[in-house]
Amino acid sequence: MNKENPTYKDVWDTLSTYNVDKHVKTIETKWSFKPKYLSWAWAWGVMMKHYPEFRYEFTQWEQGDGSMRDTMYLDDKSCMVEVTCRIGSLSRTMWLSVMNNKHEAIVNPNANDVNKARMRCLVK
Repeated sequence: MNKENPTYKDVWDTLSTYNVDKHVKTIETKWSFKPKYLSWAWAWGVMMKHYPEFRYEFTQWEQGDGSMRDTMYLDDKSCMVEVTCRIGSLSRTMWLSVMNNKHEAIVNPNANDVNKARMRCLVK
């Protein structure tokens, strides 16, 4: 594997070997749905261990008033975030809606909701 200029296969072969089972947490809820998550901080640590040059950028969308935001608002007032991750010349883009703990889109999300979605999208 070339650490200076890895291929997509190199990255997959390195990261897919991790057994994440002991790092997956289950959120206890009053509903029958019990969401599971992987700590973004743990995932970040794994990435930095192997690819310290890893970088990411959240997509910016122009709003109706000409300003830019890192959230894309939809007609129903819910929104999406999108991140592009890069290692060397490789890049992958992923998107995610801003959701509540039942994985339902949030209408008029606050800053904390958007921040959680950004970190979830980064780990995804």
